[in-house]
Amino acid sequence: MVAAADAAVRYEMAPHSIDCADTESFLGGRVPVGATDIVCTDHSAPLSREQDVRFRLPRDRVAAELTGAFPRLHGTDPCEADLCFTGGLRDAWHDPALSDHISATVTYRLDGTALVEIGAYNV
Repeated sequence: MVAAADAAVRYEMAPHSIDCADTESFLGGRVPVGATDIVCTDHSAPLSREQDVRFRLPRDRVAAELTGAFPRLHGTDPCEADLCFTGGLRDAWHDPALSDHISATVTYRLDGTALVEIGAYNV
């Protein structure tokens, strides 16, 4: 949506579902085989790109699966979730399609699964 008021233009874009192949490419990895409830969302604006993916994995293998599937991620402390991961700046000279920053949180569920939320952005 584009809104104009007194010669000022404001852009607003609502988050929307997107093809996960695009999100995986931007994040620099692949959702692990066996993940369920996969949802990819684009939150981008005209001057920035922001995407995320949410999915569930069995709790007992989530850390190994996550870092294997998204090699840019490494564990961080302190963490307000059960597990937290982050990844630094991309190397623009080698792969400009990758996000500048990636982060993930893992929240354990009572059913033996873990909810994984991975977000990435470029500004």
